[in-house]
This record gives sequence, structure tokens and C-alpha cells, in this order.
Amino acid sequence: MNIPELINQIFGSPQNAIAILVSVVSVLVAIGTVIFTLRDSQSGRKNTNTWEIYQAWNSNEIREGRSLARAVSKDPNWAAVKTLDQYYAYFTALDLTGANPNAPVSANAQTERAKDQPLHDLLSFYHQVGLLLEQDQVEKDFAMLLIGPSLDPRWSVLGAIPQFFVDAKQADDGIPYGGMFRFYDDYLKWKRSRLTGLNKQFVAAQASIMKQRGR
Repeated sequence: MNIPELINQIFGSPQNAIAILVSVVSVLVAIGTVIFTLRDSQSGRKNTNTWEIYQAWNSNEIREGRSLARAVSKDPNWAAVKTLDQYYAYFTALDLTGANPNAPVSANAQTERAKDQPLHDLLSFYHQVGLLLEQDQVEKDFAMLLIGPSLDPRWSVLGAIPQFFVDAKQADDGIPYGGMFRFYDDYLKWKRSRLTGLNKQFVAAQASIMKQRGR
């Protein structure tokens, strides 16, 4: 059996074969277009999320949270805080007014916000970043380099607060701010595996610049 006879047997006629072939090609092109559009859309969302994280990181609310978490981590009295009641008592007694350089908010603002609110703003921020990273909706190296190092010196505070609520049975849906724990765990792994290579690239770039500038 020759090829024309085979085509006639399968498709009925050469015209039908051509029509089916055109239809198949059209479907493949449509599928390719959809895939490209989805990838482009995903890339756009990732870039948007990354930019919004950068803006949030430099917002007054998150700056206040970082400042307060750092100040509390340096306070020897914080080591004695082990329960939710002790946590509330600690912040009730905390004096953030006056000439305290670590005061996260003005005296007027303190009347409108709880003293620990900046910490919860910061916890919520880390939680959201962790969820976005889990869904591959933000540039990982960017988030790790910009935000990850800030957790190390503040973990004695930020890592403890959610557990206070769990121990006091005031967390109905698992540990609060769970995304933060996921983020910090990923950051510690990333630091051991990826950061060394990036640092070598940074040093090589610095050496190249100095060579090009004649230094």
C-alpha cells in the first residue's frame, strides 16, 4: 500500500488529512500561546511581589518592628519571659518614651497602638514572605539577601512570641505566623548552600572593578 492510499484509508481523502493537520497545528499553537502567557504572567507577578516586598521592608511599620525586636533582644530581662502572661507584663512595663533611641513610635502614636504592635507587624511581614517563597512567587535570592540576615539577631524575640500563644492555647489554627518559620528554615539552608557561591561572585566582581579602575 502506497502513501496516498494509506492517507485515503485513514482520513478518507487528502483534503481531510490536510484539514485535520491544520487543526492539530492550530491547537498546538494555541497551547503554546497559553503556556507562554502563563509563564509571562507568573514572571510579572513574581516581579511585582518582589518590588512590593522591598517597599514594605523599607516602610515605617516594618522599620519600627525591626528596631523594637532588636532592642528587646538586647534587654537582659527578655530572657526571663517564658509565658504569654509574662510577655504581656513585659510590654506593659516597657517604657518606650523619652530619649530612648530604640523607641519605635512617637509618644502620640503609642496612645493609638499597643506597644508590641510593631512586632506583630514584623511577624506578619515575615510570614507573608515565607508563604510567597513557598509558592515561588518572589525572587528567592533577593528575599534571602535582603531580609534573611535580619532574623538571626532577632530570633530570640520573634521565634518565641508565636509559641507563647500556642502554649496558652490561644492559637486555634496551628502556630501563628507559620510562614516565618518556613522562611527562616529556608534561609538557614540557603545560607549554607547558596550564599557561599554568591559571595565568591561578589568578591570576583569587586576584584574586576578594581582592576578595571587601575587599583
